Amino acid sequence: MTFNPAHASSLFKPNKDIILLLHQCADNGATLVLASNWNSQHFNQLYKNASFNSSYKKLFGTQERTRRIILSSKLKSNPIKSLYEDIITEYKVANPKDCIAIEVEKSYVTVAKQCGMNALV
Repeated sequence: MTFNPAHASSLFKPNKDIILLLHQCADNGATLVLASNWNSQHFNQLYKNASFNSSYKKLFGTQERTRRIILSSKLKSNPIKSLYEDIITEYKVANPKDCIAIEVEKSYVTVAKQCGMNALV
């Protein structure tokens, strides 16, 4: 069986509680960055997904050049740690404690905390 990015992306459904939290953060001046472990091809399929599109594009930008999205597949070394370090560098985060990583796995929370961020599952 071959992995089909279009099919896989259709399985993703936005978490309404997280969307609400993100809108509240944005309304209070937070810069939101979406970080993903998916590679570019797969993520672009997800970005075309209608439910993802309506929920997340408003938060993270619609144009390729203005999207605040970092993909770990474009990074070298430890993808998760590099992902967090890249966010800190690219967005000139003076204090990583000002960041909150919302993760899907406890091991990723551990790495975010090692980078000085707050994190939760």
